[in-house]
Amino acid sequence: MKDFYTKEQIKLAKKVNLIALLKSRGEELVKSGSEYVWLKGSDKVNVRGNLWYHHNEEVGGDTLDFVMKFYNMELTYAVAFLLEFGVRYLGYPEESLEIKRTLYIPKAHEGVRRVSSYLVNQCLLDSSIVYAFVNRKLIYESKKHHNVVFVGYDKDSNIRHIYMVGSTTDNQYKSSTQGSDLRYCFHWNGTSDALYLFESPLDLLSYITLQKDSYWKDHTYVASCSIKDRALLQALRDNPSINKIILCFNNYDTGKLAMQKIERKFKSLGYKIDFDIPICNNWNEDLIFKKERGWY
Repeated sequence: MKDFYTKEQIKLAKKVNLIALLKSRGEELVKSGSEYVWLKGSDKVNVRGNLWYHHNEEVGGDTLDFVMKFYNMELTYAVAFLLEFGVRYLGYPEESLEIKRTLYIPKAHEGVRRVSSYLVNQCLLDSSIVYAFVNRKLIYESKKHHNVVFVGYDKDSNIRHIYMVGSTTDNQYKSSTQGSDLRYCFHWNGTSDALYLFESPLDLLSYITLQKDSYWKDHTYVASCSIKDRALLQALRDNPSINKIILCFNNYDTGKLAMQKIERKFKSLGYKIDFDIPICNNWNEDLIFKKERGWY
């Protein structure tokens, strides 16, 4: 797998703006002259553009080196993580994610104990909703690292997209795997005329949990794994009865601009468009916030 990505893709990953990446993940950054300082416990790491330096250890490098060291990612997963971030937030062309090799489908663990514990106990998702997706083979637990595996199928039930999320506090991996087709991201096909579009699988599941809607299975839900409309277009092709789209991207400027762009495009195609935006940054933060205060 080490030679899976081209030299050009690896160069793009190295050039990802590290400050933008850290801010997007809510990391603590302090402005210091022309640089920022990332606080890691008692350690301080100086950051400028796509470069960093750890004074205590006297080591440094680029953004790719950073996520491999501090987020504990192997090279292949680190490149995938950074390229996806570049496409979602930095205007990288979607072609930079294109994969030439066969889709990587991680082997399944015999059960989903760790994954269900993470989703229900840490993310506070409704267990009946989680197991509805598990029973449809849309969620499973990977054998090697016990990651949450979110599966996307085409209309012929072929696996076309895999999105993995680390299920432990020391594993912050979140990315599509090699060979994933972004037209077929994690989704649930319903029978009603409504489709709900999200950025991530966890947002999608958190939203359903918050609605307390016993008829949620009737609707179609799509996690775009980006702020693009590629998965939306495919879902509309596969579900021609849909005429209403509810845009549920996260609560930040880039996501709102993306929703406005999608609204203009699909209104011109005759679809009814509505919005539902979380109070916090994303839907899982909303769910946790409301449960902690007894509002849910």
